Amino acid sequence: MKSKAFELKEIDKLKFWKHVERIPEHSCWEWIGRKNNTGYGYHRISNKPDISILAHRLSLLINGQKLINGLVVDHKCRNKTCVNPKHLRQVTPRINTIENNDTPAAINHRKKECPKGHKYSFRPKENNKRRCKICESVYKKEYRKKHRLHINAMAKLRYHRIKK
Repeated sequence: MKSKAFELKEIDKLKFWKHVERIPEHSCWEWIGRKNNTGYGYHRISNKPDISILAHRLSLLINGQKLINGLVVDHKCRNKTCVNPKHLRQVTPRINTIENNDTPAAINHRKKECPKGHKYSFRPKENNKRRCKICESVYKKEYRKKHRLHINAMAKLRYHRIKK
């Protein structure tokens, strides 16, 4: 998503800090202002009422960091309302998805061993199937054994086509 350009004014910074609660025993800075339907805080820019920015993104801007196009802001503390820049980092959407949720893709990405207990060492691209080297080797041998007649017939066809 491309963000609209705007100039951050001093009034926006002051309004931002009015909506931040720093709790001494808690290292997160809680956003107590408006929140969107997914629970993230947001702030409307004063001179552009049609432009709003997520509070955690605004926090990075106020604290001197530039927002990098194509990256999203990730909460290392896993608290959607936190605006403490020490708890925020910019990552790719893929990294954000893999590290922060429980979708099948994220769960599988975190697995370090195959179901038989062998360490994963590579990820084949075909069929998005993930096998360790040992299981991949066993699978290929079994496949060739099971489909030997078909494989030999196909090889003969290719041989005769090339010969002609």
